[in-house]
Amino acid sequence: MNIKKIGAFARKNHKLLIDILILVLIIIFLFSYFQPQYMFSLTTTTGGDTASHYYYAQFLKDNLIPQGRTIGWVMGNYAGFPVFQFYFPLPFIFMVLFSYIIPLQIMFKLGSVLGIFLLPICAYSMFRSMRFKFPVSAIGAMFTLAFLFHEGNSMWGGNIPSTLAGEFSYSLGLALLLLFLGLIYKHIDTKKGIVATSIVLFLVGISHVYTLLIAVVAPLFLLITKKHFVARLKYLKKVYVVAFLLLGSFIIPMVSKLAYTTSYSDKWYISSIWRVFPKILIPFAVLTIVSVVLIFVFKSVRDDSRIFYLLFTILISFIFYINALKLHVVDIRFIPFIQLFICLVSAFMFYVILKKLKALWIVPFVLLFVTLFWVKANVTYINHWIPWNYGGFESKSPWDNYADINSFLAGDENDPRVVFEHNQAHNAFGSSRAFESLPHFSGRSTLEGLYMQSSLNSPHIFYIQSLVSQQQSCPFPNFGCANTDFEEAVPYLEMFNVKELIMYTDYAKNLINQNENYQKLETFDKYEIWELKQDEYNYVYVPEFKPVPVTTDNFQLISFLWFVNQSQLSQPLVNDFNFKAADRAYFNPATISGISELENLPKIIVDNNCSINEKISQEKIEFTTDCIGKPHIIKITYFPNWKVKGASGVYQASPSFMLVVPNQNNVTIYYGKTAADNIGLLFSVLGVLLLVLFSLKNKKIKKILSLDFFNPVFKFMDRYKIVLLVIAILLVVFITISDIIPRSVSEHDELRTQIAVATSKYSVCEHAGAMRNLCYIEVGKKTGDYNLCTARISDQKTKDLCYKEIAIAQNDSNLCKNWIKDEVVKAECLEALEV
Repeated sequence: MNIKKIGAFARKNHKLLIDILILVLIIIFLFSYFQPQYMFSLTTTTGGDTASHYYYAQFLKDNLIPQGRTIGWVMGNYAGFPVFQFYFPLPFIFMVLFSYIIPLQIMFKLGSVLGIFLLPICAYSMFRSMRFKFPVSAIGAMFTLAFLFHEGNSMWGGNIPSTLAGEFSYSLGLALLLLFLGLIYKHIDTKKGIVATSIVLFLVGISHVYTLLIAVVAPLFLLITKKHFVARLKYLKKVYVVAFLLLGSFIIPMVSKLAYTTSYSDKWYISSIWRVFPKILIPFAVLTIVSVVLIFVFKSVRDDSRIFYLLFTILISFIFYINALKLHVVDIRFIPFIQLFICLVSAFMFYVILKKLKALWIVPFVLLFVTLFWVKANVTYINHWIPWNYGGFESKSPWDNYADINSFLAGDENDPRVVFEHNQAHNAFGSSRAFESLPHFSGRSTLEGLYMQSSLNSPHIFYIQSLVSQQQSCPFPNFGCANTDFEEAVPYLEMFNVKELIMYTDYAKNLINQNENYQKLETFDKYEIWELKQDEYNYVYVPEFKPVPVTTDNFQLISFLWFVNQSQLSQPLVNDFNFKAADRAYFNPATISGISELENLPKIIVDNNCSINEKISQEKIEFTTDCIGKPHIIKITYFPNWKVKGASGVYQASPSFMLVVPNQNNVTIYYGKTAADNIGLLFSVLGVLLLVLFSLKNKKIKKILSLDFFNPVFKFMDRYKIVLLVIAILLVVFITISDIIPRSVSEHDELRTQIAVATSKYSVCEHAGAMRNLCYIEVGKKTGDYNLCTARISDQKTKDLCYKEIAIAQNDSNLCKNWIKDEVVKAECLEALEV
């Protein structure tokens, strides 16, 4: 190309070239941390939760993609669960598809950081789409670095530490969210870009649910307008309809099967405001405050909807945060949106400042230098964590020891399961969750895993973990756990078909050594492999007594109470929600319809002297039996996709296993499809069809796709949009303050209270609703912990009652005298103790 032409092109496009150069420099800066010698090495990624993700990527490649599926059943963790049914497959699909060109070990690394590298690019795209003048888009891109590199937390999502800890689906969804918000702003008045915008929203949806929630709600700000309300509403309708049809095969089955997951909506207590706004973000928080002040000072700023669009996203993120528990999601996951958009709003302030400034070309370079200097000055541990993760399992000094343990345990899904003692010392292998990867490295199934909400058996599994570990993780505070007790663990380990235990601490080794039910098999440095002594290990068995039907909607909670009460274990419970009338004869004629009926159940003996031969594969259980017409329990998690040939069922039996009643000797249980799966697939096909039709330029098709029969509704909404806005605001306010409205006691609350008492875990009381205070009192009476009255109960009258009940239960008159404020209650307390 002619030098003059190159010069002319450069002069004409110098702003774009500067932007590209800035983006290149940002990418180079990121690569200075994510160094190629680690990212392109053939090792298995480790570090935090990330280590456990790799097994599922490999499973997707080996088992699901060859069948044209992204969702399936994996036996390796949690007694089996539906992988990618309740987690987000996009980064895994990216990894696997490109792994046919580049080895999966490398693609997993690149896929796990994809969101990090895309975030500045997508921020740039969003500002460009919102038609900000040079150099604001580049400034927005560089300011995302402060968010990415902040070290205020490593679990909330979006930043580099959270991504290294395993939240890379969130990171990718966050980047795509910015791309989507820019596209919707750009095209909402042009009526163009429906195909591209819908596809990006679809990609956000299969990246992470939190980013999808923000993506759906944030554009509603664009409806707050005097003009174009109906046209904008029509555009959003088209984008949302197409995107959610595309998401059908993922969203519809997921929503329809949420009842078969374990809820986790714990409230995260933030110890300090500086956790939310660490030092690296403070300048951007200040710039955001200045930007808000400018709204009141300058009419030109006040008239610019773009600043309000960005601020609205912060507002709805905060609203989601304070209402998260009511949506049964984790509240802290919404904080990263606030942090990121504070950085982005900061870029808007420079738009105001730089409007009339000449020599703009120098500004992005100066700001980039300052930003990179500021970021680098605030990085402490990220540059050490990255090599740790991407150096891989194989680069760690105890790799040979870890490999030897896996080699010793080698087998497949037909073998009994392995459990391991929970301990942070496992991090020497690369992650404290290293043994969750036993299915990948040894082929053997273990109990714990990463996607703990995806299995109904998760609370039971972590209860078992607490019995065989000196340290307990107890991640479900709404269920509780126990203390180390290898004798109590025996029936639970048998129930889950566990053979080997991996022990680490001297405390646990000494305890297990004192119990005759276990024998040591082998020692690997500080690790010992123990075996639970059993005559036989099996996945299919006939119970000793006929299962008792449960007729309430709280099967999981009743089942957990049954589980922690060992006296009931020989008589399983069965959920009667899908009973076939003819099968009732195979179960106990008694039923449980309330909590009080769990005790003193009539027991009907089953002749379980049966000959059973079983074969287990990832999505199929085959067995032969000579006990036709008797209930057979399969020690694999219940899920509605399981179908059966040669038996009636499949039923849900306690703790959350499958139960079938054979009507022939050969029985096959296989993982199939539900009606929701088929409907979801149909929706996705319709979504693809709509994409094709929207890409056509035929006017008749355009008219059909406009769905004009909604026009009267849209016109009504346009006419009363102010009223509807006020109603929406009042509704949000009502939902937010609804916790102050007293709630009636439910069976759910009573069950939580009983679980809290049975496990002696006061944390369960947080989920006991209207019985929360009574729950604290009952746990306090059992444990003698009167601090529960002080720390957990706010009302003084209830505090006094709490002290009184504990004092009487513990025969502690000093508690009556020194802690109770009300003289009448104090007198009653002392009188009860005959003092």
